Amino acid sequence: MAEYIWAIICWLCASVFIGIGIIYAIKSEKPIHFWVGSTVDKSELSNIPKYNKANAFMWIVYGLTFVIIGIIGFVINVTMAGLASNGYCMFIRHSDFDYHS
Repeated sequence: MAEYIWAIICWLCASVFIGIGIIYAIKSEKPIHFWVGSTVDKSELSNIPKYNKANAFMWIVYGLTFVIIGIIGFVINVTMAGLASNGYCMFIRHSDFDYHS
């Protein structure tokens, strides 16, 4: 039963993150951000659509990892999936792309 709960929670989170990437990040006219509380000034960017697509890619990849972690938890073991998710979250970081002026 725990496997089902784990998978459902992971896949719900994944759908939110992928949705942010596809719906919000790609279609936004203003620069979006990945981290909470961070903002990006338009004057610092030379190509806002390209910057937003790069951020959308990060949101989508982050969501896809939750899909994979949900599968691991459902098929293999919930504990192993928990360890994988903790390890992944420790190493994800926002890369500085060349979209600054």
